[in-house]
Amino acid sequence: MEERKQKIIIGLTGGIASGKSEVRKILESLGFLGIDADQISHEVFQKDSPVFDAVVGRFGKKILDFPDHPERASINRMRLSEFVFSDEDALKWLESVSHPYIIARIKLLIEQSDQPVVIEAIKLMSTDLASLCGQKWLVVSNEETQIHRLMEKRGLSVESARVRVAAQKSICWNLDDFDAIINSNVPLSELRLKVILLLEKMDANLDWKDYQDGTNPFSS
Repeated sequence: MEERKQKIIIGLTGGIASGKSEVRKILESLGFLGIDADQISHEVFQKDSPVFDAVVGRFGKKILDFPDHPERASINRMRLSEFVFSDEDALKWLESVSHPYIIARIKLLIEQSDQPVVIEAIKLMSTDLASLCGQKWLVVSNEETQIHRLMEKRGLSVESARVRVAAQKSICWNLDDFDAIINSNVPLSELRLKVILLLEKMDANLDWKDYQDGTNPFSS
């Protein structure tokens, strides 16, 4: 009987606007199933979910869009973040309520897929997600690039962007926990090459020269 190969699961983490999504998208172009934990969190905060009811019960209707129209009410994540951003206890409570649902959803997506998987999660190392990953990659960037990305992609003012970046300076990454550290302050073509070379190190049967044009190295 042919031995079944273990599924490749890469965990991506890093600070806000560090370039995690760019690396995930490169891996997706190479045949990976990309899972964005932040996007999954959007799903678990949807109306009629247990998380929705718990969060509204804790913070009240002030975090809702259309609070006077129950059929249209939805959690405004930007408004919610303002409540938990400067309140460590509130943030811990929110994570304790939402993370089990997020992790369960991610595990289900992994089980249902035959593809190699990449999980993008800023909280990768502080949750059970880390134990799912055979490889853990840390994506880093300089502060000015992070600020520029936040302004460009999220429409934040320079002041708001600086506050967001500064708030994460207290995060101390243990570099020994990671299989790779990727500096994303490079052109996209160079970033793609970095990713392919890392995949080549993981699997000696891959040759990065064959996949520079976007060919999927994991297709049969």
